[in-house]
Amino acid sequence: MPSLSPTPLSLASLDSLHTRAHARGIHLQLGTGTLKCAGATMRDWLPAGSWGLVCDATTWQIAGRQVSQQLPGDTVTYQLTPRPNTSGVTAGDLEEAELVAGLGAQGAVAAIAVGSGTINDLTRAACDQLHIPYAIVPTAPSMNGYLSAGVALLVNGLKTTRPCPAPVGCLVDAGILASAPASMRAAGYGDLRSRVTSCADWALSHVLTGSPYVPAALDLVAQADEMVDGIADALALGDPSATMHLMAGLLLSGLAMDMAGSSAPSSGAEHLVSHLIDMEHYTQGLPHDLHGRQVGVATIAVASLYEQLLDLDRPSIDLQRLSSLRPWRRNESDLARDFGPLWSAIRDTARTPDRVADDAVAERLRRFLSSDLDSTLQASLITVRQLQQDLAAAGAPITFSQLGLDKTRARRVLLGARHIRARYTVLDLAAELGCLDDWVEGALLVIGD
Repeated sequence: MPSLSPTPLSLASLDSLHTRAHARGIHLQLGTGTLKCAGATMRDWLPAGSWGLVCDATTWQIAGRQVSQQLPGDTVTYQLTPRPNTSGVTAGDLEEAELVAGLGAQGAVAAIAVGSGTINDLTRAACDQLHIPYAIVPTAPSMNGYLSAGVALLVNGLKTTRPCPAPVGCLVDAGILASAPASMRAAGYGDLRSRVTSCADWALSHVLTGSPYVPAALDLVAQADEMVDGIADALALGDPSATMHLMAGLLLSGLAMDMAGSSAPSSGAEHLVSHLIDMEHYTQGLPHDLHGRQVGVATIAVASLYEQLLDLDRPSIDLQRLSSLRPWRRNESDLARDFGPLWSAIRDTARTPDRVADDAVAERLRRFLSSDLDSTLQASLITVRQLQQDLAAAGAPITFSQLGLDKTRARRVLLGARHIRARYTVLDLAAELGCLDDWVEGALLVIGD
């Protein structure tokens, strides 16, 4: 295989990653062949006693079996299984409850997760309920939540997040990552490139709503983005060095969320779109894809919304007219019709007239018109064209149709995503400016769906 590899990870970059992780109380071990010492490493990281090893059928074969052979004899393996009519394990409240019951009955004092996003989230959530620590052995560079302090679980049909302690340790084996499918590398790349819009949303929310903002976490996300600068072509070829660059960036992104105390540095409107796609899949059987692959396409769409926002002629905006539009005027019956079987899950977070005060909308619009947001947003954003080129080069999808969504559904999730969580993003501002419908049409035109 030809190598298009960037320069191997510098000692300075690795030192920064290790230092940041240590400062958050997280042990980190990255390298080649680290799995051979997994038993000794876990004994250093976890309290003595009975442990649980959590995996699924695939990750058991990839790494779980090798890890388990080095663990104490009273370690219990939990091989999670998919729900009926699903292709993989679901990160949901039912699976969490089952794992809590198993670990609790075992008397486990710690757990080891072997897998990627779903296995990590379920283990973290269950250990949080039981107040025991856990460590993670990643099997793919597919998402940025390995070191974050939160989980995203499907609860009664709604994709919800809640704070949870980060792992006490993360053992990364370069050989394991190199064997991950190309689709999972593309997913990780898509999840990490969402930084361009998530950080813009974070700044937007801070300026317009006064939500918390942690510059040090922003610096970490910027470092994570630098880790993947120029690696797209090599990543598509499965180059080991590029894969480790991606993983290092994903770990830094997770640390940024831990530092910020929320997922805001790495999760904005683009993640809401991905979550809604997943929710429709689980309630209606509609197509979906890997989280990060969905996030990558959604990032392109949201970046297009930002380009249209920055092109807006602000002096021509009539604040009094906009305030009278009541952008949240749609009543519950209209929203219930749009969301169908999802409405019961979304009702409590949906923006309805009785939950959004007109004077609050007017104040946000006044702040938007008087603030110098453009330079802050532009510092985070890159062009839609550049995003498309980078994602395509990494082997990631760049259209909704590549995810199995037709134009009608793509429009629906872009318009509806703002209702599934109380996080202010460019989707909300576009709605309050009376532009969301038109801008979504423009985004879909740019994407080519």
